[in-house]
Amino acid sequence: ILIWVLSVTSGFQDEFRRKVLGVNAHVLVLKYGIDFSEYPDVIRKCEKVPEVLAAAPFVFNEMMLARGNRLSGVLVKGVDPLKVGKVLDLPQHIVEPKGVGTKDLPRLLRASIDAKGADQDPGLIIGRELARKLGAKVGDPVRLISPLSGLDTAGWSAKSELPRSRDFRVAGIFFSGFDEYDKRLVYLHMRDAQSFFDQGDVVTGVEMKIKEVFRARPVAKQIARALGGAPYRTVDWSELNHNLFT
Repeated sequence: ILIWVLSVTSGFQDEFRRKVLGVNAHVLVLKYGIDFSEYPDVIRKCEKVPEVLAAAPFVFNEMMLARGNRLSGVLVKGVDPLKVGKVLDLPQHIVEPKGVGTKDLPRLLRASIDAKGADQDPGLIIGRELARKLGAKVGDPVRLISPLSGLDTAGWSAKSELPRSRDFRVAGIFFSGFDEYDKRLVYLHMRDAQSFFDQGDVVTGVEMKIKEVFRARPVAKQIARALGGAPYRTVDWSELNHNLFT
């Protein structure tokens, strides 16, 4: 019975870890403050660390997603479609449309303005439980709303602007196996995520995939040394998900 119990719990932990690492990077680089604009240089330095396989920038914010009269609070993750598939297992988690690979992400996560400045139909990827809650399927229009929406900001300053919102198309639906992710997480192009907050080309952090997942902590320390320490700090996957594993 003891061997059986150990086998079950060990298998559960392995599966749990696999799912966590499917939607989370192995190591994150964050910066104290909100002016993380030098991220391309940080990425280059991180990729020179021998055990780092790939690095990608990301923007993270809480927003609202609406379809018709249905509304849900979401966690918006702005990513670089050309890089995110090399760091996260996002393509493997996409269940609609079928057969999506890393090379397909730029087509799904299109920005509202392309590289030449022309308008285009922007896309985002949402979790399966969120899609059910909103009654949305691939191809449906949805509206992403900034955290200030619904608040009366007219009296805050003489130059107050109306709360921001932007229409998107559901380009894909993912299923990670974690309810918290599947009902709240939304992926979209990093440029669109940045445009909601008027802070320019800044990011929340840089996330990385490394060769050996169980060496994340020492590799994170190597990365911190390569960046020269403060104002940067590194977080490995076990620290980031400490409460879940506990």
